Amino acid sequence: MAYIETGASSADSTIILRELKGSPLNIAEFDHNSQVVVDALNDLDARITAIIVGEVSYIYAEYSVTIASGIAACANESAYYVLDTEGAAATDTLTQLSGLSAGVTFILSPASNDRVITVEHGTYLKMGAGNNFIMDNVRDKLFLRHLGSNVCEELSRSSNAA
Repeated sequence: MAYIETGASSADSTIILRELKGSPLNIAEFDHNSQVVVDALNDLDARITAIIVGEVSYIYAEYSVTIASGIAACANESAYYVLDTEGAAATDTLTQLSGLSAGVTFILSPASNDRVITVEHGTYLKMGAGNNFIMDNVRDKLFLRHLGSNVCEELSRSSNAA
């Protein structure tokens, strides 16, 4: 994504998001191993999510995606995807993600505490230890990598029920 760069300082735990042709969009201070959402809009009208893990920083654009017949159509990039159920149903099951290139990493999170999404281990979603992941809180996160042919593998998960 050509419109941002990152700079992280280990001394003061600061990350700076910049437009490549302009001034800083925002400066946020936070502890390592935490997440900050920066309400900066880019040309895709997507929010930017900055995640710091130790000394490594990841920057993801945020997209809203609705599950349709078990499939979430993604934007072919590393991103932070906020999932919603089909027709705002109380529950839904995610069985596949489409539209991604091999090698991209991305994060999934539910759109609402009122709608439960089950990420189902199977042909297209290779979940850790073969266990499904029930996301029922907007703070729940699932970090995955796309392997190709619509197959994704879980890298980590965080269940953060209130």
